[in-house]
Amino acid sequence: MSLETPSRLTVVRELPIGVEVGGDLSAPLSDEDRQQLLALFRKHHLLLFRNQSLSPEQHRSVALALGPVPEDTPMETGVNQIALDGLLGTSELSFHSDLSFAERPHFGVSLHAIEIEPEEATSTEFVDAVRACRTLPDELRQQIVGLEAQHIFPADTTGRSTAAQRQPDFPTATRSVIWDHHATGEPILYVNYQATARIVGLPEPDSDALLEQLFAHLYAPANRYSHLWRTGDVIFWDNRALQHARGDQSKVVKRTLQRLTLDEQTFMEQFGDFITRYSATMREDPALTKLLS
Repeated sequence: MSLETPSRLTVVRELPIGVEVGGDLSAPLSDEDRQQLLALFRKHHLLLFRNQSLSPEQHRSVALALGPVPEDTPMETGVNQIALDGLLGTSELSFHSDLSFAERPHFGVSLHAIEIEPEEATSTEFVDAVRACRTLPDELRQQIVGLEAQHIFPADTTGRSTAAQRQPDFPTATRSVIWDHHATGEPILYVNYQATARIVGLPEPDSDALLEQLFAHLYAPANRYSHLWRTGDVIFWDNRALQHARGDQSKVVKRTLQRLTLDEQTFMEQFGDFITRYSATMREDPALTKLLS
């Protein structure tokens, strides 16, 4: 009789959102490791690993334990780098869930800190939309039961989208304000500051007022975690259960992160026709260009 090998991955500590996990991700993962990684991801929605040094291929191999990774870069790993001199630059990014305006928002995202200087000088902010939904005041919950929200391709990645900002034929999606998680069934408070333009069926003043109430609850300190980056950090997070943001990066010396998305489709596969039609507009509008990185 064969005995199962226990997973090498162990929970080190709980975070305000998610858990820190110990283990060397550069070593091949066993079947037990992969099962443990997925179980932790489904339960906690955010996994932090410290002191890692992963090639793009290794990063992708680990991520595949959690879901599909598109093969959309020249190295065919689905991994790319973002840095202060890249398309995202140093600007602030307001709270969002990647591609909430798409038919299929990404399942998850991962960042690996390749070089941070000074250490802990830059952060990514996370908010737990599952916890926020679970702790909704009864009166506010009753107001949103059965309502839907429209998410639009944001005209401004640093602030809040409004219905008036939506440009004709730009991507948009409508889904329940309380949206069930695709894998766990957990209810999510699925509105976000960057892309949710309006509550469907309400007059604009009423929609704005209700969204402000929801944002005030969603982004309250009890639902937030600010991760201060160190070189070697790796974070995997559930893009549907959590939202993320970042502050201004202009005072950071170096910030190079290796990034991948968990999804079956790339942005181009979902929006290739849109990009072709509006490529000229995007080249003229830096705010739109930044969203394609």
